[in-house]
Amino acid sequence: FQDVVDYYDSKGTSNEKMEARYLMGCIFRDQKEAPKAMMWYNKAIECADTLSKKCDYVTLFSIYGQMAEVYSRQYLHREAINAYFNYSNYAARINDKENYILGFANRIPEYYALGDTLQAINLVKKCYALNNKYGLNVIVAINKFLTDTDKEIELLKEELEKQDVELSLVESHQK
Repeated sequence: FQDVVDYYDSKGTSNEKMEARYLMGCIFRDQKEAPKAMMWYNKAIECADTLSKKCDYVTLFSIYGQMAEVYSRQYLHREAINAYFNYSNYAARINDKENYILGFANRIPEYYALGDTLQAINLVKKCYALNNKYGLNVIVAINKFLTDTDKEIELLKEELEKQDVELSLVESHQK
């Protein structure tokens, strides 16, 4: 695939260069080579011409989404939060409401993993409000882990009930 990247380096537009590097990052991600994947994702971002009306924001927010997932798997929750923040911002630039909201929703488990339950709950509320604003359906799944206390789960349930949010408790993660 390096030949493809080299080809677009010499003949491609900024969007084509970005996409070639993004795909190279995905190859390394699939090979479980996180450092190389992140290197290529960062190279892809460097190619983005966000001042151009032709900027491919779908690819750009997708890169940040992939980076966030890699960070999350490496337990780098703050970095994942920042990547999901960029994901939301670039989705908003092209008026992609679902992915804009998804960028907020994907930050919820990251804050929860950091022990910031209050911020996680605030993001649930924000996602709920945004979904209502745009007329989208809301269902929240709570993944219950062995380390979760009954008090934490009850707090989440109470907050969701206050917002009249449909809830599903998933306990398969305990095993």
